Amino acid sequence: MIRGESAWVSEISATGSVRRQRQDAGIITRPVSLTTADLTLNLVVDTTILSLPMSVSRGELELEFSSGVAPLYQLWRAAANLAITPESDLSHSLAWPLVVLRQTKAPLKQHELAARLALEKSTVARLVEQLYHAGYIYRLPDLHDRRAKTVGLTSKGCLWADRLEPLVTQFRARTLAHVSDEELGVCVSVFARLRAALDTSPPGREN
Repeated sequence: MIRGESAWVSEISATGSVRRQRQDAGIITRPVSLTTADLTLNLVVDTTILSLPMSVSRGELELEFSSGVAPLYQLWRAAANLAITPESDLSHSLAWPLVVLRQTKAPLKQHELAARLALEKSTVARLVEQLYHAGYIYRLPDLHDRRAKTVGLTSKGCLWADRLEPLVTQFRARTLAHVSDEELGVCVSVFARLRAALDTSPPGREN
């Protein structure tokens, strides 16, 4: 960890409770207010100091980056789950496939849906089964692969997704409000390059 001034960091549990603790880190922090119908959650957004000490090595930067990916994802997903709570009678795990299918504006193969949700394909298969029987999605056999299924939103699924998507959009806007267009563009570019470097599947083959 890059050493610097002590800072308060927030950790969100699976139940939505927040534990704050002090740690040494080369970061600056800003509180961001995330409000739902009955709950206001103050997140601390950590931003890397722009002028890092010259003594920081490439290896230390790589360690700082790699060790922060998983905790950031957990914080983001926990906060996003809270953001959609007021409008959803569905569990978070069942609500997110509807949101993703609405965002893509087109049906997806189940393995593509699993990749976008960052879930195992077996887990998504169970979610799809529940959503299908509840009337939120439809399933069609893939024309080129009989083993694959393509899933899309029914009218009932579209209705729910239309209620959830604005909440997700508002959450992103609030959380990223202090990140400039240039900084966001750099992040998107870095993520794309990392995906390309880590994706070892042969072209045209399902991941």
